[in-house]
Amino acid sequence: TAAVVQKMRKDSRGIPRVSFDPSGTHLVAEAEFHYHGFALTDMIIEDYMHQDTGGKSTFCRLEGSLVFRDAIGRRAFSHYVVDYDLYRDRIVILNSVVVPVSPLFPPVQAYIIKAEELQGVDGRYPDFVKFYVDVVTRAQNMAPTPEEIRLRRDRDNMSLLERIRRMPVVERLDYYVVIFVMDRLRPDDEIKTVVSGSRISGGSYGRSSLAEPIYQDMDGWRVAMFEGNFAIDHDMFYVHTFYRPTGISLPGGRDEVLIGLFTPEKNYDVHEAPVSTKSSPAGGKTASAEGPLALGSTALDISLHDHAAVVQGRLAKLGFYKKSIDGLWGSGSRGALQDFQRANGLDPNSGWNMQTQMKLFSGSGQ
Repeated sequence: TAAVVQKMRKDSRGIPRVSFDPSGTHLVAEAEFHYHGFALTDMIIEDYMHQDTGGKSTFCRLEGSLVFRDAIGRRAFSHYVVDYDLYRDRIVILNSVVVPVSPLFPPVQAYIIKAEELQGVDGRYPDFVKFYVDVVTRAQNMAPTPEEIRLRRDRDNMSLLERIRRMPVVERLDYYVVIFVMDRLRPDDEIKTVVSGSRISGGSYGRSSLAEPIYQDMDGWRVAMFEGNFAIDHDMFYVHTFYRPTGISLPGGRDEVLIGLFTPEKNYDVHEAPVSTKSSPAGGKTASAEGPLALGSTALDISLHDHAAVVQGRLAKLGFYKKSIDGLWGSGSRGALQDFQRANGLDPNSGWNMQTQMKLFSGSGQ
């Protein structure tokens, strides 16, 4: 399996005592996708058989699934079948086929960002990671402040007449709602976003100021986004994200499944707002959930361009990094990291390590 993964990554170094039979069929269905920046996190063996050929080798067939994950939590799934001859001192891979597969329930993240922050979006964001980092860095904070929690609690104790009398002036702004699908999809997989006035997707939303959603496919990573003029925490609508996969059966024989439901309401389920988080998923309890970077289950390597950009984005969000988020880890990035470490009681000379990563991304949802 390690040799097959190397072939998927276009890595020509090879595995000791493992070779590919040049007369066999070796197919990687996505020749253009190299899985660079993705770690193999799960290998599932679904079928295995072996047969004694009566000679010096044993014929074997291995079939299973591979799961890859990158620094921002994206996943890519593949299915593989490998035929090989097993000798006493070596392995010869006779045939190998690897194809992408559709996930069953891909996770989604939604963010609300001011429209002025995304001017020229189509020309500036050629890939998913750059777009994701930019949106997360600039998104609206959906965690309520302690003052907002107090005001909400006071309002809940008021009569209807008192609520109307004390209703604040509402300022509606132009926003984008941006939805990221965090699993890599196949070309025929479909994503659909529906905005309605209720949790039931069939209902309609009366305000005409919400534009139709637009969809982008960035090498298999899907983004849905729509523009609207509304007030966060005042105008209530529901954004449903549906997923229709190809090649797999959904539970209950359904054609599509709801994978995301978001609102422009802040997360009042928390009792105390995290002061360091400037961007969180739009609505839902995921705003206060810890992700793989904060938990330490995924390690960032700042020598990799995409990983460094994620760290720079987080440092910028917390006010420590003032330069452009370019993925180049230089003196400005090192200085910002040291300032963060000093401010949080960490050794500023320890460099990038897991303790710093977990502290940096605590409360970020990443």
